[in-house]
Amino acid sequence: MFSIGELISYGCNGVCKVEGTTMMKVPGSREMHEYYVLRPIYRERGMIYCPVDVQRGFVRRKILTKEESLSLLSQVSEMDCIKFDSRKDFEEKCKTAVLSGECTEWMKVFKTLWKEQRHRQDTGKRMTATQERFMKTVRDNLCGELAVSLEKELIQIESMLQENLEKCAS
Repeated sequence: MFSIGELISYGCNGVCKVEGTTMMKVPGSREMHEYYVLRPIYRERGMIYCPVDVQRGFVRRKILTKEESLSLLSQVSEMDCIKFDSRKDFEEKCKTAVLSGECTEWMKVFKTLWKEQRHRQDTGKRMTATQERFMKTVRDNLCGELAVSLEKELIQIESMLQENLEKCAS
């Protein structure tokens, strides 16, 4: 169970602060269940109600430590891109990686899409809407979590990622 005030990663919602817990009825049922009350760090408004019961809901976990974040950033150049046979296969693998809630998987998607974006720019093309959506989701979640754990601004994390990717591209 998470503690009040703890920062966690919750699905595609990014880093959230646990504000407390509350009892709520499960939709379509008379049963009451305990829910976390989460406040997303990078959204000005809104609360998220997440079941405390691990059997239901999106992946949730403690955010990376500072050491884990630095290690992840240092491994970017050695990380493999996502291998795929078709656009549909690629989209399925991206979706699975995004929903995994794991920073390593997000980094693989980010690196793959970053390379694809560069390739498309070189040929005068744009990324597809689906690719752009995946890129935004993983960039927001990955950079958000790294920024919080490293106590840096989002723009600083984006620059660090860009530098690391540029190094492995050359």
